[in-house]
Amino acid sequence: MIPADEDLADSRLRPRETGARWRLDDVRAASAALDWWSKCLLECIRVGVAGFRLLSVDTPNPAWWKALCARAHAFAPDTRMLAWTQGMKSQTVAMLAGAGFDHTFCFAEWWDFRAGWLGAEYRRLAVVAPPLACAGAPASGGARDAGTAQAHRRAMWFAATLGVGWLMPVGFEQGAAAQTLGDPDQPANTAQPANQAAAGFDLVADVTPANAWLAADRVVATMLPILHLAVGWSGILRIRADAAQVLLVNADLQRPVTANRAALLAPASTPARGLHTSVQRIAAAGAATSLPQAVLKLTTPGVRDIYRGTEFWDFSLVDPDNRRPVDFAARQRALDVDASVADLLGHWRDGHLKQYVIRRLLDLRARRSALFAHGDYRVLHAENPRGPNAAPEPLLAFQRGAESARVIVLALGHSGSQLLDAPAPRVDRHWLIQMAGSEDVLVGVPAGHYRDVLAGTKASVDGIVPAQWLRDLRVAVLECVVHRQPRATTARHGGALSQ
Repeated sequence: MIPADEDLADSRLRPRETGARWRLDDVRAASAALDWWSKCLLECIRVGVAGFRLLSVDTPNPAWWKALCARAHAFAPDTRMLAWTQGMKSQTVAMLAGAGFDHTFCFAEWWDFRAGWLGAEYRRLAVVAPPLACAGAPASGGARDAGTAQAHRRAMWFAATLGVGWLMPVGFEQGAAAQTLGDPDQPANTAQPANQAAAGFDLVADVTPANAWLAADRVVATMLPILHLAVGWSGILRIRADAAQVLLVNADLQRPVTANRAALLAPASTPARGLHTSVQRIAAAGAATSLPQAVLKLTTPGVRDIYRGTEFWDFSLVDPDNRRPVDFAARQRALDVDASVADLLGHWRDGHLKQYVIRRLLDLRARRSALFAHGDYRVLHAENPRGPNAAPEPLLAFQRGAESARVIVLALGHSGSQLLDAPAPRVDRHWLIQMAGSEDVLVGVPAGHYRDVLAGTKASVDGIVPAQWLRDLRVAVLECVVHRQPRATTARHGGALSQ
């Protein structure tokens, strides 16, 4: 549809149609429409418009929308392209994945707080883009159970809590009636005083706390919201690695409802309690196993792949390619903190330790791009001075690069049983020496000055003794910063590590 020019100034009103429509099934017409709409959007962005609610996203093919979103983001990367996905069939929604939208819209304003369809819809939309929730239908401005301040207040907080953001139709805060909004022949502001008086309430003061809550450092889930339906109330559970939030909603505004907090937070059944206990027992071991996996992924030959959001721990139990809303602000804050491995181990459950490891290795790959692109991969073995009868060590070691430029990777396996019930994924020093050998030396590694990219320790050595480098973590990545000839006057292979 091509809107009439005089209606472009007031986005609160439904634009009048001129009778002309784009023939988007025609290649040339679709190209012309793309250029025309790109020009319109860029002009709006220039005067300060921050985002657009995009209607009829099921009519042009997804490639058309992808091109439009790309142009808007290229001009102003922070522009929000919001796909109005309400009422679309699931097959059509799935086709929009990868089209470049910043957000979708779920049907939160039509939920009765009892039916189970909202969770399935939210998961389906999250594949395309993080969903937003509406406090009321944009064409009406009212809540589902319109007419009371209580209903509007419930709809407002439910929308703010469910999605990663919320949309409040104009007039919602004053209970505007459906017939006074969206009428192209009546200015929206002329009916406001009458509506306010008729509704008998004004929730402007309630909107500010909801927006402040959204803007504050709140929990943004690493998992999709979980909806729980109970007798008389519904709940939304939002979870990340180290925290969670629960919102309880009274499904019946006619009578109060009571929820027992102890019963709510306790595992619901014996199997659930047993599962929770088992997970806590192996949590540290799982984290200690995850870190070497991340190191191997970023140092072995091949193409790197890191799904967005998995810079922290991922507890989805499914393919992470399902594309959940990601708290990028939390990840940015973690990057801005200058912390050591010891500090990060103190609060390892928040996932900052994993992101720290990934960042350090990406920095290394950027500095040593030629080494990782063209350098050799050579498996290393340890020389065991205890003789051939000694038990084999669970040590994985390899070298990337050549003699003049090289990186040594050390990873220790089989620590799961040692970390069972451990409070942190910190390897016990005595166990490590027993497994890696206090005097074992890697064969064929030249002398030099090495620095552990992860821990920051460094030493000038004639040879690599893994037990000296594998400290708090089960893994070390040694970058040779100075190559030198071995000292003929000493029998020591290791050296004193320093920060």
